[in-house]
Amino acid sequence: MESKFFLIFTCEIPSKGAATTPFFINYKRHFKLHKKDSSRIINNGYDKYTTSDGKRTIEVKEVTPEEFVNNLKTAVKSQLPKDRWRVSVYDVEDYKDCKLYTTKNGSTAAITKDGDIISVCSNNYDGKNHDSIRALLEYCVKQGGNKLDSFDANFEVYRHCGFAPVSYCAFDEEFAPQGWKKDRDKKETIIFFKYIGKESEYKTAKEFYNEVEISKDYDQAMKDRDLRWNNAR
Repeated sequence: MESKFFLIFTCEIPSKGAATTPFFINYKRHFKLHKKDSSRIINNGYDKYTTSDGKRTIEVKEVTPEEFVNNLKTAVKSQLPKDRWRVSVYDVEDYKDCKLYTTKNGSTAAITKDGDIISVCSNNYDGKNHDSIRALLEYCVKQGGNKLDSFDANFEVYRHCGFAPVSYCAFDEEFAPQGWKKDRDKKETIIFFKYIGKESEYKTAKEFYNEVEISKDYDQAMKDRDLRWNNAR
């Protein structure tokens, strides 16, 4: 297992106001390598995207795999040392068939061919958050993203951004990400989400766990999400 993403953004939660929270992980690289579509045209300019409620705006553009990896590495370095282990930076080849986006502030997000939102990381270059997670995720959904997986500590973040939990699995120490320390870091449950465009009926991760059976491992949890796709709520 490998951590795929974990970052810190500004999270807007209506009931509590703006908050800074870490989120996103994905243990295993489950997208396959594909040859780059040479006909794909990448826009060199930034586009402004404003959330559907009109409250948050980001400037974002699509970039090449080489640019994306460089930006992601920089964003990872901007995170606190205790958080960096949650971010995996893949080889350039691994992103060849993904849609790759970078904000003007240097934050990143990618979407695999099957709609998995990955490699989301904020560039906190001066110790502050500059991009809205709600805006970046909503933008990714507009570009074809429809699912993601994350540590359960981020449950509330994704719930308020319109993602519903579908399946989950336990942290497997055997596949712990590089940099994870047993004496410092928790073995956080991994939740697989589907975008439904509204807040999930499950108000807490615990409530979700009480109603849904745990998957035996990461791969099975990913399969279970697909099998239960229409049951997300």
